[in-house]
Amino acid sequence: MVSSSLIKTMLHRSLAEGVYRDIVTRSANYYYYLGKTLTWSDETNPEVPRDTYNYEREARADIITLKLVRASDVSFVVDRINWVSGTVYDMYDDQYGTEVIGLDVIDGGTGYTSLPTITLTGGGGTGASFSPIVFDGQITGIDLLNKGYGYTSAPSVTVTGGGGTGAVVEAVVNVAPSGTQKLEDANYYVVTDDFNVYKCLDNNNGVSSTEVPISSQVEPITTADGYVWKYMFNVPINLRNKFLTDTQMPVVSALTNQFYSGGTLDTIFISNQGRNYTFANISVVGDGYLEADPTYLTNVAVSNGGSGYSSPVIVFGDPVDDTSQFLANSSMFRGQKIFNTDGDFYECTAPGTLSNTSPTHRFGEVLNGTCSLKYIGTRVSGTANVNSDGEVESVTLDGAVREVTMVNAGSGYTSTPNVTFTGGGGTGATGVAKMGNDGNVLYVTVTNAGNFDYTSSPSVVFGEQWQASTAYILNEQIFYGGNLYTVTSAGTTGTTAPNHTTGAVTNGTAELTYAGEKASGTVIRRFGAGYSAAPIITITEAGGSNAQASFLTTKSEARLLPILENGQIISVITIDGGIGYSTANLTVSGDGVDAELSPDLSVGNINSLQANNEILVTAGQINAIKIISGGYSYGVANIEIQGDGTGATAVATVDGASGKLTKITMTNPGENYTFANVVVTGNGKAANLRAIIGPEGGHGKNSPEELFARTLMFYSNVSTDLNQGVSVNNDYRQIGIIKNPKQYGDNVRYTGTIGSGCYLIESIIDTNNFAPDDDLTITRTIDGDDYLRRYRVVSIDTSYALIQSLDNDEPQINDIFSKVIESGTPPTFTSTSVTLPTVDKYSGQLMFIDNKEGFTPSEDETVTLRTVLTF
Repeated sequence: MVSSSLIKTMLHRSLAEGVYRDIVTRSANYYYYLGKTLTWSDETNPEVPRDTYNYEREARADIITLKLVRASDVSFVVDRINWVSGTVYDMYDDQYGTEVIGLDVIDGGTGYTSLPTITLTGGGGTGASFSPIVFDGQITGIDLLNKGYGYTSAPSVTVTGGGGTGAVVEAVVNVAPSGTQKLEDANYYVVTDDFNVYKCLDNNNGVSSTEVPISSQVEPITTADGYVWKYMFNVPINLRNKFLTDTQMPVVSALTNQFYSGGTLDTIFISNQGRNYTFANISVVGDGYLEADPTYLTNVAVSNGGSGYSSPVIVFGDPVDDTSQFLANSSMFRGQKIFNTDGDFYECTAPGTLSNTSPTHRFGEVLNGTCSLKYIGTRVSGTANVNSDGEVESVTLDGAVREVTMVNAGSGYTSTPNVTFTGGGGTGATGVAKMGNDGNVLYVTVTNAGNFDYTSSPSVVFGEQWQASTAYILNEQIFYGGNLYTVTSAGTTGTTAPNHTTGAVTNGTAELTYAGEKASGTVIRRFGAGYSAAPIITITEAGGSNAQASFLTTKSEARLLPILENGQIISVITIDGGIGYSTANLTVSGDGVDAELSPDLSVGNINSLQANNEILVTAGQINAIKIISGGYSYGVANIEIQGDGTGATAVATVDGASGKLTKITMTNPGENYTFANVVVTGNGKAANLRAIIGPEGGHGKNSPEELFARTLMFYSNVSTDLNQGVSVNNDYRQIGIIKNPKQYGDNVRYTGTIGSGCYLIESIIDTNNFAPDDDLTITRTIDGDDYLRRYRVVSIDTSYALIQSLDNDEPQINDIFSKVIESGTPPTFTSTSVTLPTVDKYSGQLMFIDNKEGFTPSEDETVTLRTVLTF
């Protein structure tokens, strides 16, 4: 069965981006490992790694040293395509593919009195179909019915019937000069000897490139050979030294998050993952804010209670200006703002006609009639409270649920508990809990803030409370007080609430086993939404006067949530990164210690040529127009570009003999096009052109995305790195990459720079009897039976031995190590001290194994490691 799904290249890039961000932010720890000192059976031809569990265990057993992959040790790379004179380069074209994109009408024929039949055969594909347009006995155009798919070359085209003759039509399959049919595989960019990278926007109808591009200007440049090039970036020298090879080159963005996102906190560095957290909250203090809620209204201060009030009316200002009330079936223009009777405000993002039903949504954009309405805020509401003297003494605000702050993450949950909000006088709020790996509740996502009718903060409840005389099923979890219980025997509860904190107790006919602590949290309310400043408060009533009140406010901040594993913060989720941040301090609170986070607010190298291009590039330009059909009989051909952008103009080159359009030259690329139709007017027939529009943001805005960078290169060098404080004077024959190994003897992630998978044994050793790569054994007595445990010498001296455990055995003081020999009495040494490994080599995810010829790092020779992973 033919698949009807497609995995886009951008998904592969997104996966690579995830790994890259893991390393840069230290959300995950990646390590190179070095191991395998024994020779291969053929030293010049290392064995091929096998993807089996047993082979992985063998590889892990051989691990000696681990070295952290730092942020500067990884880069996106793409294939290196050197500019070479005389080469026909592909051009940027968003329609390379296996479809028949159109038919080229070379001759319209004569005498057609009805529509002829167009038949396509061959080309390796199927499904393409077209219908001719006939006027005055000639084919003057082609209607596309189906482009088909799977064509590797242009199919043959025959024209039959219709009463006429002489029509000549050819199919057009958009294959790049290099033969590829995918843009991401095309040779549409080059690197020059100056390490400048250029993208080819037009290859002058596929001629050879003979003029090397040299400019670094923002606008595309046209060289003498007719090529149009766009300067992208210069490969920085620090990246050349690490990541530029004969086959790959690094690709980066000069400007980073703050520039591209407007100061959004979307990349958080984990400086220290901390320890012992079961729950944590992140507070942000900075100069940015939430775009939807720049200012939170927190309370009302009454500065003058006035007099003469009994039941005053209190009115609050709107969150936005220039609004009108919803009017059924009325027309809306883009940017127009309206509100409903509940005080919810909306902005029109797509013009149209409203329905006869008022909008009610309080999140995102919803279609109302043919008009798209974006929720932008809700007017705050409340009640003025009057004392016995007729004075306004306070204001009770009606609120909704803004967020939940965890107080206790709980423990022992086997499934995600339901989240409910009770009390507070309001309705409608809902939330969803996020579970941690340790049976606790990490955070709550508010899925519905409620109806802005909570007069006090509701309570948040996790799960279901024990009820007397209630039937519960097996494995259901319930709580009472601060205790969480699992139903380990189904039945009906009794009349006395459980209070035990260990083991299982029968309650009625049900058995309840203590599971852990109940999770708890507190609710923070929001009053209105969408305010950028405190609204004016007006208090009126006949007979009352002079009451004055004003809002207390706080600036909103980005909302971040930590993800915990084994008591450490392993990543940070951005719920709403806000905008406008140039500074931000992040503070972690919770029941653990030492976690340190910081946002990436750098703008990169803003003074570089690449940054200049990224800042000044024009979005939505049309830098090339391709000819599908050149038509015939043109003496004059005028080009009109119709689309949603402005300013694009072009001129046509016409062959004088055939009247065929042979080249379209852009005279102005225009701007802000997302689609465009190209119309040819003149005295000829059947011309068909298509515009090529640049990527989102424009050519040069985001080089990694535009060059489809989905390959990561890891880099490290190994020289005299010490292992357990000693030098490893031995050959390595295997390297690999491990994600998130753990500390030896602990369940937390290892975070050091250099790690050891070996034991350091102190002893008096006769080095005449022992050498690196010797196999050792010790005898371990278990339940009265003796077992041999295997070790191998990595490095040795008269006072110590650095050894590997091949059976995951842990040596002890006074263990006797015997050398494995074929016959005779083996030499031995006895451990007087044991230093444990720093890393558990059997932990973490083994991502990559590479078997190599033996290499020996030394003070005189540094070994460079490069690993290329394509996603």
